[in-house]
Amino acid sequence: MNLTVRSTNIDAVSRLGDSLGDQIPRGVTIGGSGGPFYVFTAAQLNEAKPALLRQAIMAARAAAEEFAAATGARLGPIRNANQGVISVLARDASSDASEWTSRDKRLRAVATVEYMLVDSAAPAYHKRSSHRRPPWPRSRSTP
Repeated sequence: MNLTVRSTNIDAVSRLGDSLGDQIPRGVTIGGSGGPFYVFTAAQLNEAKPALLRQAIMAARAAAEEFAAATGARLGPIRNANQGVISVLARDASSDASEWTSRDKRLRAVATVEYMLVDSAAPAYHKRSSHRRPPWPRSRSTP
């Protein structure tokens, strides 16, 4: 017989698992599939996602500012931005821990942000109005 327990109360399930050894003297044999598995749910991920992305974007900006400073440029506007993968990992990177067997998780978000670099000698970048003329010449019809 197999028994699967699903619960958000990890402490109660851990206590239950710890007490299973008490059943051996009563003739109950216990086998297992390697112990409990701890799953990070989609709801938990959706709750954590905004803060993770905010941290990833802030880290991308800090790295871009360092790059700009090292090259003598200023950081310009964002050219392109993409959300990458969000990974759920075991908290400790040991050989016997995996994202399934580790009770404590570590989340990693990747954001790719491309910034324009502006020459420090050039005037400061000013955002233009969205009602500007297109950069190509307008055609005029002649009667």
